[in-house]
Amino acid sequence: MNSIFDDLPDGLIVLDGGMGQELINRKASAQGVLWSARALFDHPEVVQAVHEDYIRAGADVITTNSYACIRNNFEPEGLLDRLGEMNRLSAELAQRARDSAGKSVKIAGSLGPQRGSYRPDLVGSYQETEALYREQAEFLAPHVDLFICETLSCIVEARAAVVAASKTGKPVWLSWSGARKPGHTAVRCFSWLSGSARADMPAAPDGSFLADELVGQVDHGRLRPVRSLLSERRHPLHAPLSRCQ
Repeated sequence: MNSIFDDLPDGLIVLDGGMGQELINRKASAQGVLWSARALFDHPEVVQAVHEDYIRAGADVITTNSYACIRNNFEPEGLLDRLGEMNRLSAELAQRARDSAGKSVKIAGSLGPQRGSYRPDLVGSYQETEALYREQAEFLAPHVDLFICETLSCIVEARAAVVAASKTGKPVWLSWSGARKPGHTAVRCFSWLSGSARADMPAAPDGSFLADELVGQVDHGRLRPVRSLLSERRHPLHAPLSRCQ
């Protein structure tokens, strides 16, 4: 399969680090309904600076600050009319950072949970969720090289995100989030994907799976289904090691 990363000499893909917490560290954002999206309104120059710092640190992929640019956050703040604008701005800032750094990095459009992180219990129906992802993906698609459906914690949410992002024709990465709370484990998600129900998950243009934020201690013996799945499909597993214990 041809990949947008075929030009990398050693096949190793280095992703950037977190955006939201880094914006808080730089006093450009804060906890709240808008979270990291607040910086797009108040401090877009800091968002660009974070991207530039990750590029200088060696990232091959930078991720748009669109994780929190969702209806669930903008509507309560009376900002729904600016949802498309801010999603597009998140991608434009990544593009400016790439141009400024002078390095040919790829830009990943971030598609996060539509109704709250680490809350599979709040995920709506498949039809509703897919429509929300499709709207956001269409905002971002003209400006990004690929999509990362990240920090997802249930099957309905993940399937809706992958289907919506795949409709743009761009490569799609899927990132699971795992925690020790029942119903939140990455192992359960990967076990589902390695079983007969996997046929229900569509093939993405570039079907990489990522393990994102494996919170708490992980029983590596229980990760055998993950390794089996990756071996069978020959897909890379990207895991930000700084987040794994």
